Amino acid sequence: MRTAHDPPPKRQLKVDLDEVAFAMESRGFEITSYLDLETGEVIPVTQDARTYAEEILAQVGTDAGSAAVARAIMEHDMPDWERDLVVEAIAVELGFGERFITIPASDSSAGYEDMESFTETVRAEGLQARLLDAIQGARPFRRFKDAIAQCPEERERWFAFSNERQRQRVIAWLADEGIEPA
Repeated sequence: MRTAHDPPPKRQLKVDLDEVAFAMESRGFEITSYLDLETGEVIPVTQDARTYAEEILAQVGTDAGSAAVARAIMEHDMPDWERDLVVEAIAVELGFGERFITIPASDSSAGYEDMESFTETVRAEGLQARLLDAIQGARPFRRFKDAIAQCPEERERWFAFSNERQRQRVIAWLADEGIEPA
C-alpha cells in the first residue's frame, strides 16, 4: 500500500532509447526535440517550423479548431514537407507540458567524462597515452576521435561504451520525469 511519502508510480512508456539519446546529442539552436508522453515518439521541431507555428497560432488563436488551423497552414506559402513539420510544431505548442516535454541537450562534460572513463580501460599503453594526451589538449573530442580511429578494435569498444553511457543518461532523465521505459 502506498503512503503519502512514497514517490508516485512511474508511468510506463514505450520509448526508443537510442532515438532519445540521438535527440539529446544533436540538439542545437535550430532543432529542439520533444518526447510525446502518449506515444513515446521523439518529435524534432526546427526553428523555422516553430516560427510558422507561432504565426499561425497568433492568427487563429490557440482555441481554434483543427479545420481553422489546417486552413491557416495551407494559406502559408511553404512546401508540403514543411507543412507536416509545422503541424507537429503546433501539436507540441498546444500540448507542451501535458503531452510533450522537452528532451534536454547532452552536457558536453558528460561526453568528456565518458572519454576519461574509457581511456582508463584501455590496456594498450601506447594508445592509452595517446588518448590521455588527446583529452588534455585543445579540441579534445576531435583529437580523441582521431586517436581512437587508429585502432579499429578499441574504436568499436569505444562506440559500445559510449552508447551504453548515453543510454544510461537517457534512462536517468526518464526516471527524473517519472517515466519507466517499457
